[in-house]
Amino acid sequence: MVAFMLVGGALADRLPRALVLRGCDLAQGVIQAAAAGLVLSHHAHIWQLVVLQFVSGTVFAVSYPAFHGMVPILLPPEERKSAHLLIGQSDSVLRMVGPATSGILVATVARGGRSASTR
Repeated sequence: MVAFMLVGGALADRLPRALVLRGCDLAQGVIQAAAAGLVLSHHAHIWQLVVLQFVSGTVFAVSYPAFHGMVPILLPPEERKSAHLLIGQSDSVLRMVGPATSGILVATVARGGRSASTR
């Protein structure tokens, strides 16, 4: 991830940050749609999901420097410290709540939209 963040930093410095973020968000959407399509169609293999998530992590690593580079562009100097603090706190909360919510959904909802009672 560190190596790809270096690449992302170089891209964020050379290309418009908004363009890098839009491209990475589009790529993330396509990757997640592909993973969802494989799972919902019952054609998913572990290796496919691993590859898709590796690519997703790479795209995230590339977009991360561009995302943090937007803070100085969007905010005056006196608000930047608060913005970085808010970004860090919300990231920490989402890293705890996201997997817990996912686990609850996986445990209570069957694949492909069928409820556990109709299996």
